[in-house]
Amino acid sequence: MAADSAFRFSIVASKNYFDTLGLPESVDLDPAMIEARYQELALRFHPDRVSTQAPSARRQAVEMTVEVNEAYHALRNPTNRALHLLTIHGLDLGQEGAIAAPPELLEAVMEKREALETAIGAGEPEAISALSKRATGLRDAALVRGTLALREQRWEEAALHLVEVKYWKRFLEEAQRGLERQPL
Repeated sequence: MAADSAFRFSIVASKNYFDTLGLPESVDLDPAMIEARYQELALRFHPDRVSTQAPSARRQAVEMTVEVNEAYHALRNPTNRALHLLTIHGLDLGQEGAIAAPPELLEAVMEKREALETAIGAGEPEAISALSKRATGLRDAALVRGTLALREQRWEEAALHLVEVKYWKRFLEEAQRGLERQPL
């Protein structure tokens, strides 16, 4: 690319990561399609392509590269993709108090957390693994329910299921830390 040529960006930086990557707003995106689009845009907007151009073009290339990277990281994971889809539709689960967790979910998680703390304290890796396996099933089932609700654009219902996914994900992270602390 010649130093005097105009370097034009064909997409506008936005916080709708589907738009950033030029993908449809869907929870059911093919991971290979996300990867291919990311690779294409990462090459198109790479700052090295404009290294001999004006500082403003280089700055814009860096900004677009950051945006494309953020979009890719947000959309490649099905849970994060679902959460982003909700955010676009006005339900940001990252905001404090956006969606209240149902009391029965809180009770179930608290009960499992108490059992996990007991298993960790007693040095029982088998019990920790069993609790993790059960929580994985609960998380995956909630993700399936959330995905189905997203497909039908039932945003509030999807949000409740994804809140459940987040609780079980945190539980699983805690269980993993507990397993890592167990003696060999």
